[in-house]
Amino acid sequence: MQGNVLVWIWRWRHELLLSHEQDQMDDLIRRLISVSPTDSEAAWQWGEIAGQKFSASYTKQMIHHSKPAVEGRLRWNNWVSKTVNVFNWRVLHNRIPTCDSLSRRNISIQSTLCKFCGLVEESVEHLFISYGLTMEAVHAAFMATTWALWKHRNDIVFEGAQPLALKVICDVRVTTSLWLTTRSSHRAIGVLNNFPFHPD
Repeated sequence: MQGNVLVWIWRWRHELLLSHEQDQMDDLIRRLISVSPTDSEAAWQWGEIAGQKFSASYTKQMIHHSKPAVEGRLRWNNWVSKTVNVFNWRVLHNRIPTCDSLSRRNISIQSTLCKFCGLVEESVEHLFISYGLTMEAVHAAFMATTWALWKHRNDIVFEGAQPLALKVICDVRVTTSLWLTTRSSHRAIGVLNNFPFHPD
């Protein structure tokens, strides 16, 4: 405190370079602006219940009950790693260090242009939505998935096959690879050989 003014002094081990670190810092400052210090004794509180002490079980309950609100439009997928789930949540909330994000935070970078096309500024919207290669790849993967599901459905109906998700995934991977190497301009990718699972 300096007189009646509350002054915050920050000491960091390193500069806040990553976009999510700066976002967290901005959020913290916004929260602290509303803090009004009093003469009463301060006490730590874990969670929303007064007097609640820290415990692993209570923390797990908090995370479980907060999932829908945190995920928003993104449904948590248990088939993929936590890292990929979190990364996609950050993509949806524009919290990855794309060139435009780094530039807004006055971080010196050689160029803000897209590393794929080199024509426009790299951003989440351009990289994952409007860039032509992205749209073609997503569209091809979607069509390969629907085709693989329909073929496997017919195998179940007409040949008595058992539902097997891994076979669908294998078919999607092989089909997408074949389309890329025979029908697109990206033939240098090559056919995916040595795939460890061959359901047929």
